[in-house]
Amino acid sequence: MKTIAVIIDFDNYFGTDLSKVTSESLELAFSELVNLCEDKFRDFESISIRLYGGWYNEMSLTKQASGLQQLLYNVNVFPKVQKGKIINGSIEMVSELFGIPNFTWGYTYKETNGIKRVRIDFDKVDEVCNSNRDTCPKFILYNLTRDKGRKCKVEGCNSVHKDIFKGIEQKMVDTLIACDILSLAEEETTKGLVVISDDQDHFPSLALAVEKQKAKQTRNLDDIILVIQNDMKHQFISDFLKPFEIQTILLS
Repeated sequence: MKTIAVIIDFDNYFGTDLSKVTSESLELAFSELVNLCEDKFRDFESISIRLYGGWYNEMSLTKQASGLQQLLYNVNVFPKVQKGKIINGSIEMVSELFGIPNFTWGYTYKETNGIKRVRIDFDKVDEVCNSNRDTCPKFILYNLTRDKGRKCKVEGCNSVHKDIFKGIEQKMVDTLIACDILSLAEEETTKGLVVISDDQDHFPSLALAVEKQKAKQTRNLDDIILVIQNDMKHQFISDFLKPFEIQTILLS
């Protein structure tokens, strides 16, 4: 079955605040992507929408992942019937690589004690604040983040940086996306590949996927498309990827 693979960097596309996401907004976004695939590709039978994110805290689903599962349960996109043609499809929160289907990649979400050190461009600091570092909020934050064991300076407060601030990180997610870009591009049933993200970390795998297609006697892919949202980045990304003939589309 000829398939269009749609790879979505979830937080990059939908944001990190799931409270602002609804089943209706997800269904609308996915429907627009189906329309995009219909516009850009021909002679395919299904669309595989793959969502990548920090779904696992160790080997347990995160609260956000569980919430997203519930939202997706009420999303109705497939099958789509249009002009007598039936398009089947799937929407999946990815925890297994396309090329290694029987292994769950946990530990993709990590909370850390404390936050990374904040840096200040001292050349741009106003002289008023520079002369009042004890009361200037940016200098207070700067000093507090220099040491995760540092205590709050307010008299009577025993709060410690590492106990109050929590950092949140995604682990392996970009690598999972990179691996699947390459694996899906090589899959004979993949008719087209759409990647949705503004993240420059995906550029090398996209470029390599294109070059590997050029080296094949018979290409299975019609095209690889990168969809971005940030209009400020669009021209830069288009110019950067131009040597690889990767089509970039600005999402309206």
